[in-house]
Amino acid sequence: AEAEMCEFLGYDDVHRDQDGTPTHWISLGFKVLVDPVEVRNTEPDMCDDVRWFTMDDLPEDSFLHSQLPKFLERHKDKLG
Repeated sequence: AEAEMCEFLGYDDVHRDQDGTPTHWISLGFKVLVDPVEVRNTEPDMCDDVRWFTMDDLPEDSFLHSQLPKFLERHKDKLG
């Protein structure tokens, strides 16, 4: 889908342990507006499906990317 709007929200340094090895990632956060009808799962081997949620109706943490709760808290004033 084509991005109708794209806003850079910021970056985060992510330090975590991966299989016993310390890792450092730079996570870039964007808020992007797309037409949900045009969105397609182009990596079905990597992602089971694509679903939309309101901020008040997100799945439980065990279904989220490990960094998403921190990202949402950090950028909640810019989302919505």
